[in-house]
Amino acid sequence: MKIEIITNDNKGLKSELTPLYNLVKRNEENFLHREPRLKEFIVELRNSALLALRANRGNSSKYILSDDGQSIKLIITSLSQPDVDTICQLASKEIENIKHELDE
Repeated sequence: MKIEIITNDNKGLKSELTPLYNLVKRNEENFLHREPRLKEFIVELRNSALLALRANRGNSSKYILSDDGQSIKLIITSLSQPDVDTICQLASKEIENIKHELDE
């Protein structure tokens, strides 16, 4: 499974995101057991004041499962640059939600 982390304008942050990559990697086998067709897991980090304010908090997260079951996209949106621990906490919460949805 391909794991990709996308940041919008945080070139310096990318090197600090190893814990996030490792979090997804640790769950890779679990995802593939639940959805054998899964080929790609994308984590997109966005800094967007408008989207974060609409969510009524500084950080928000959501995920999108492709219709064919081959891709999962996890989107983490923040008002300002969150620290890596906060990003990992949000990702961990959504990973658990994804597991529950794949079990249904």
